[in-house]
Amino acid sequence: MRNTLKNQLEHFRNTYTSFDKGAIKIFTGESNELLFDIELKNYPIKDFVGIYSEISNTARTYRKLNHRNNKKSDKQLYKHAMHLIRLLITGNDLLNGKGIITKRKAERDLLMSIRNGEYSFDEIFKITDEYQKKFEEASATTILPHQPDMDKIERFLISLYF
Repeated sequence: MRNTLKNQLEHFRNTYTSFDKGAIKIFTGESNELLFDIELKNYPIKDFVGIYSEISNTARTYRKLNHRNNKKSDKQLYKHAMHLIRLLITGNDLLNGKGIITKRKAERDLLMSIRNGEYSFDEIFKITDEYQKKFEEASATTILPHQPDMDKIERFLISLYF
């Protein structure tokens, strides 16, 4: 998202900072709000519609970036970390042919400890790396096909309805 905004702003600097019929500058103000200066003379409205569209897209990207960068509380981050590790474990189970295990009895204490903030983020990153490595190994050795058998799935779904 940050690169998208950077590219959009760079595009404006290269394209509209100074051109035959005016100039457009986009910048952030003191309150980190996205601002722009525009000076156009005898500029065709039909051409301005494209500029307006680009400004709107840039503003939308900027709003998303600022919204996404709101700092999450530690409680939220620990919960996200717990879910990340749970999903890696579940993915590993699927790739190893164990199916979906919803009650994580074997890992429950670990997952709850992570959620409750009993691990540092450095420790969580190490744990995540371990489970990511296991997931990648399972992915490389799985007997699951690369693509689902769509005909078989369709027959199954039809059998459910009729």
